[in-house]
Amino acid sequence: MPPGAFLAGGQAVPLRAFLAGGQAVAAGAFLTGIPRDRRWLIFLTFVNLGGFLYGMEWYRGQLATLPAWAWPVTADCPVSALLFGSVTALLALDRHCEPLQGLAYVAALKYGLWTVLIIAQSWLAGAPLDLDGFNLMWTHAGMVGESLLFGMVRPPRLRWVGLGAVWVALNTVLDYGFGLHPTLPAQTPVSLALGASVGLGVLAVGIFSALAFRGGARGRPATQVAAEGRGGAGEWRSGASWE
Repeated sequence: MPPGAFLAGGQAVPLRAFLAGGQAVAAGAFLTGIPRDRRWLIFLTFVNLGGFLYGMEWYRGQLATLPAWAWPVTADCPVSALLFGSVTALLALDRHCEPLQGLAYVAALKYGLWTVLIIAQSWLAGAPLDLDGFNLMWTHAGMVGESLLFGMVRPPRLRWVGLGAVWVALNTVLDYGFGLHPTLPAQTPVSLALGASVGLGVLAVGIFSALAFRGGARGRPATQVAAEGRGGAGEWRSGASWE
């Protein structure tokens, strides 16, 4: 496919023609419809549950050396996947829990970006390019994508973004103040991992705070956003809300 082209209808289409033909609008409508479509919500629930189980298996060796209370702190990404899967499961049932949404969005974005950054840094520093690393890269990039997509379509209220901020800040303190952070690649200094954790936490909170203000004066309630969605079986009504 030539540079500056998009794949549309099985053929490479120049960017200008892609935009003029409305494919970009259709693609945007498709993506923004995902958080409103019950079938996609069910699919993402199972994807995130699978990510949680895979992640806990990946952390099993390290968690075996820690007390059970520390597991949610160390296994950052699996816990984030479980939180996000809980959000999509509730939405699939026409329910939503705004505190859970704020917590899940911030955590998924921060820890998805953190993992991608740490793996990329280790590769640049000489770590081998292995299949496990590639799998971790694309799955955590998926966490980033889903958190941003849901945050744009179903923005949390600002106070629940604050809840996410408290969680990631506390997690950082426990990770690096008490040595509970995930095992790092040999090429990654702890100082870099700490700096990335702090910086990406601030970035994630800033992004979702902006989306909350964009959704309304203090963040548009998810029921209002959901009521705007159309999509046949995935059409949404105002459901029960746990605020």
